Amino acid sequence: MRKIFECVVLAIALSSGLWAQQTSVAGTVTDESGLPLPGATILVENTNRGVTSDFDGNFSISASNGEVLIVSYVGYQSSQITVGPNANYSISLAPQGQLEEVVITALGQSKIQRKLGYSAQTVSNENIQNSGQDNIVNALNGNVAGVNIVSSSGAAGASANSDTF
Repeated sequence: MRKIFECVVLAIALSSGLWAQQTSVAGTVTDESGLPLPGATILVENTNRGVTSDFDGNFSISASNGEVLIVSYVGYQSSQITVGPNANYSISLAPQGQLEEVVITALGQSKIQRKLGYSAQTVSNENIQNSGQDNIVNALNGNVAGVNIVSSSGAAGASANSDTF
C-alpha cells in the first residue's frame, strides 16, 4: 500500500513540475521602423497554440523554455524566436518585398490570378477612367459578365422604369 502511495505522490510531483515549466510569454511585434503590426500571428511550433497581436502589436501566449514561436504577418518575412528565460520579447519583422496581385475567391481562399483553375474577371482603374462616365457606378456597368447595374431616380416610391400608367 505504501508503494502505491509513493508512486501517486511521485506522479503528482512530476506532472506539477511539467505544468510549472509553461509560462506566459509576452511581447510586441513591429515593422522595421518600429510601428506596431496589429493582427500578426504568433504560433508555438508543432502545437495548436496561437494568438494574434492586438492593435498596438502586443501579444501574450503560454509557452515553455525551448519552444519556438513563429511570428508572421502578411507582406513580411516570418521570424522564429526560441523561448528562453526572458518573458518579454520585441520582435521586428522585415518586409518581404512587393505583394503580387491577389484574388479572393468565393471560398475565401486567396490565390494568385494566373494560378487559378478558372477565369476571374477584373476591372482596372484605366477601364473606369476611360469609360467617359462621371459616376463610378455607371462606369462599372457592362465591364463584368453577369453584373448589371440598375439606377433609380432616388425619389421615394419611384421605380427604375419611368413609365406611368
